[in-house]
Amino acid sequence: MAIVSFTNDLLPFLELDSEDTYANVERIHDSVEQFVKSYCGKSFELADFKEEFNHNDTTSIFLREIPVTKITKVALGTDDVLRIHNTNDSTSAVVNVDTTKIILTYNGTDATEDLTFATNSTLTAMATAINAVTSVSGWVAEAISDFGSYQSSALLSRYGAEAISNTNVYLKIPAQALSNFELDPESGEITRLTGFLAEPRRGDSGLDYANRYMSNSNGSDYISSKIYAHYTGGYTVALMPKDLKLAVMKLVKFFYQKIEEESESLTSYTVGDLSKDIETLPSDAMIILNSYKDWRI
Repeated sequence: MAIVSFTNDLLPFLELDSEDTYANVERIHDSVEQFVKSYCGKSFELADFKEEFNHNDTTSIFLREIPVTKITKVALGTDDVLRIHNTNDSTSAVVNVDTTKIILTYNGTDATEDLTFATNSTLTAMATAINAVTSVSGWVAEAISDFGSYQSSALLSRYGAEAISNTNVYLKIPAQALSNFELDPESGEITRLTGFLAEPRRGDSGLDYANRYMSNSNGSDYISSKIYAHYTGGYTVALMPKDLKLAVMKLVKFFYQKIEEESESLTSYTVGDLSKDIETLPSDAMIILNSYKDWRI
């Protein structure tokens, strides 16, 4: 989804006389949209997101994509839930997990079977699919303990994990889900006055929980050094901020005019006694973008 509608917003703003220029403007528009999202560190569109944060004894975290409309999970630490290895002795067998699927690569060749979360919705289903892989050899998977019925889409991303020669790769999900926190939807701030420390589990008492859970010795304890947030945030088309849309349109107009005037490399000009520097980017548009920028990046 674009921040600015090409037809409904941008073309009326530019007041173009000829449709012959539409293709050039559309290319500029696409580039500006990409620049704005990259510069601000946000997609702005309403979607589901996953973020992780270092603990650092904080009592609050700030979600990137605002406004936040739904929290799916705020959790501490991780559990090992899916074990994968490759039985071949050489040379390389790599596991990658992105936001939609597991990718298995043996000696540079990716498995062609469908290992998406959409098709294999539980960890048991995913393990079964991996064990049935034949396009590349040697892959073995197992859902750990009682996690077989858990959703595969909860798996955390992981990249470049080596699994050759029966080396186990453990894939993880966020562990201890929290409920006693407050959310400011507009700023994306999640506050937990007691801090983001692991809580006692049933039967525990008189323990230093933070230190105990930091060890993660068996792969299933809660670690207080990472906080995981799964949520829905961003803007619908109807609620996209008007000042943000204006900034995008002013940037498109700026680049379009420079191309039309063939002045891309011009940095200043002089007329009589008057000299003027030309802005690299329009300052009024950048002031708006800076108000939306995630300054953590």
